[in-house]
This record gives sequence, C-alpha cells and structure tokens, in this order.
Amino acid sequence: MLTRSALSNEKEIFSSVKAKLGHMGSASRKVAQVVLENPAEVIHLSITEMAEKAGVSEATVVRFSQDLGFKGYQDFKIHLSLALVRPLKSLDVQIESGDSPKTVMEKVCQTIIQTIYDTLEVIDEDALARAIEVLAKARRIQLFGCGRSGIMAKDAENRFLKLGLWARAFSDSHNAAQACSTLGREDAIVIISYSGTTKEVLKVAEIARSNGVTIIAITRYAKTPLSRLADINLWTSSPESHFRSDGVSSRFAQLCIIDAIYAGLFVRFSDRFDEAVQKATSALADFRL
Repeated sequence: MLTRSALSNEKEIFSSVKAKLGHMGSASRKVAQVVLENPAEVIHLSITEMAEKAGVSEATVVRFSQDLGFKGYQDFKIHLSLALVRPLKSLDVQIESGDSPKTVMEKVCQTIIQTIYDTLEVIDEDALARAIEVLAKARRIQLFGCGRSGIMAKDAENRFLKLGLWARAFSDSHNAAQACSTLGREDAIVIISYSGTTKEVLKVAEIARSNGVTIIAITRYAKTPLSRLADINLWTSSPESHFRSDGVSSRFAQLCIIDAIYAGLFVRFSDRFDEAVQKATSALADFRL
C-alpha cells in the first residue's frame, strides 16, 4: 500500500485518484467518482452515508481510503478538506464524435497540459534526487521500455550519451534480458512502463533485481508489480479517457521526467559533464546546414 509519505501534499489527492481511476475495481471506482464529483459534500458525510451515496459497502470506502495511503476514511476526509483550498481540476477531457479537428486538438492539448501539472504534483522530489545520484555514479546504464515506452527509452539514451554516460536502450525484451544479465551492483537500469504490469517488463526487472542492479521505474502513480520491484519510483500521472489509455499524455509525462533527470544531472554535476556536452554538440555541428 502506498504510504502517507507518497502523498506528501494534500493537493495530490485529486491527482492520485485520477491516476488510479482506470485501474480501480468497479466498487472503488464508484467511491472515486463521488469524491471527484462532489468533494465538498464528501467531507461532511459519515462512512455510512458515503457508502450509501456510492452504492458500496463501508469496507469498500475504507479500502479506497487505505489504497490512497491513508489510515482510513476519517484520515482521508481530513486531508480532502485541506485539498479543497484549491479549485478542483477537471477529471478528464472526452473527445466526442462530433468534435471538429480544432476542438479535438484543443482537448488533446488540454489533457497533455493537465497530465504534466498532475505529474509535477505526484513526483517524489527525494526519489528524483536519488535517481540522479544513482545514474551519475553508475558504471553502466540500461534503459528498457516496450512499444511506445521503447521510444522514450531511446530518447533517454540520447540524453545520457550527450553527457558522456555509458547508456544503452532496448525495446526488445529478449535483447534487454540478455544485456541485463551482464549487469551488476555498480550498474543501473531505467525501466519505462505506464502500466507497470507488462510481463516482458517485469521479467527484465526480476533479472535486474536478482543481479543487484538498481532499478529506477518511470511508471504511473499506483501500486503495481513494477513499482514493488523498483528501488526508485518516478511517478507519472496520466488520466485515462475513451480516446486513449496510456498513449498521448503519458508520453509527455515520461519525457518531462527524462528531461528533468538530464537537466538535474547536468546541473548537479556540471564540472563533470560540461566538457562532454560541449564535445557532443561540436560533433553534431557539421551535420547542420
């Protein structure tokens, strides 16, 4: 279960609920929808009243609260009341069949912007700092993601190579598993997976863990098999909608984290990386007109 430390700011409650909504059971989803639609009313409801309003059992209300990292429903209500000092942002932007191309673009952009703001809220600052330290000291860095996440892994590889770090990105699980089997305690692996439940991803993570490799996961803000295997979790928030699940906005959230790591490495260890960046930039100069 996510601990209260994972929700260090009351304003993260809404982002957490939105990020988990598409992966909740049907009963917990009913509780979440009541919270997001009528948060001001919820803080005045007893657990019995809340259960009746959501059409679920009292045990479900308690479980919903605990899954968010709170001791129980009362603890959840206290922090929910504190969160209401800020206007509640919309849960999702649904694209309708009659929307014009311009309206579709506006809704896509709105979803992306919302996801970036929500990711900023759920990201653990200490975890980000630890990830930067680990990557700076790692002998070798492997990056892995399946499908679209593989593109993000390749992007991260390009960033790290510019800093002069030893980095290799894989999108094929067999190649990733073989390469991971040669890593050790002095190495690190960055695994990018929105769902955190893909079998290939978990297999590579298990190999890394068995070899003592430090695992950094860039994944959605939820309790998943990948988050349990990882040493460091860098959370993304990406609300689902009918026109996408883990595609458009989650990629931008992942890119934000990758860029933050790159910038953090350069700023934190500028004396070490400055010369490498200058050389990399010079090496590419002749490729431009």
